[in-house]
Amino acid sequence: MMRTPRLRRALPWIALALGACQSAGPANFSGSYSGTGVPSSAIGGACAGQIPVNGMVVNGTDVVFGAFHGTLNGFGGVQMQDGPNIVQGYFHPGRFDGTWFQPYPACTYALTLQRAP
Repeated sequence: MMRTPRLRRALPWIALALGACQSAGPANFSGSYSGTGVPSSAIGGACAGQIPVNGMVVNGTDVVFGAFHGTLNGFGGVQMQDGPNIVQGYFHPGRFDGTWFQPYPACTYALTLQRAP
């Protein structure tokens, strides 16, 4: 593989940025999250419209949301599965942004959740 001069100049900056992200240590996302799910895609208009989303709880690196259970990765991401249903996304200070896919009826919701004070 041949590297271009532009990429060669960018590599040290990319490495520096990744090192800064990793050296900051894990953020504390523990708490209870709630918000809304907004349809982002549907096959045949199967989504129920905007839905309330409550009860996502983070305790350390463990995430529980109803029947969904998962573990945070080093970048605040999580992917959880309950049968064919999938919830995935990223935690940021005070919020969670992700998606909830359900195949029956086929629908994907964009999730925006806020951590309770």
